Amino acid sequence: MKIGIISSEFHPLNAAASARAGSWVSYFREFGHEVTVFTSSNALPEKRFLVRSWFSTPDNRASIIRRLAQEVLLGVDLAFRMIFNARRTQMNLITSPPFFMAVFCAFACRLCRIPYVFDVRDRYPNALFELGLLARDKWAGRLLQNLESLLYCSSAFVSTVTKGLA
Repeated sequence: MKIGIISSEFHPLNAAASARAGSWVSYFREFGHEVTVFTSSNALPEKRFLVRSWFSTPDNRASIIRRLAQEVLLGVDLAFRMIFNARRTQMNLITSPPFFMAVFCAFACRLCRIPYVFDVRDRYPNALFELGLLARDKWAGRLLQNLESLLYCSSAFVSTVTKGLA
């Protein structure tokens, strides 16, 4: 099977998403699957199975507006790359956060009619509500909750890092 892994982080970044995506690549290849990784520009370019974005991994230390812009740019770019490389995958695994990157990539999967597994590493938009950045009952909060529900409901499977997220 041709499997796509969509992650904002990949080797050589020293981050949880990078380690998780690297483990998936090794695991799937061990069982004979063909793997393509769609990731940020921070990944090493010499890997033939990588499709790299022009944009880097969103910065956790950036302001909320800048972080949103970074996530959207990365998501749009990766979504277009997924569409143009649709023949390289039969199933995609999308890891989130970044939440907005995941939204665009899930939309690309739906456009190409490629099923996807949604891997949740952090509960968005709940994290934004708990930080007091958005109100759950206002229009933006309801919009994000609807996007979250759409992501979960349209995925073939939802996985989580911990039982607490389930």
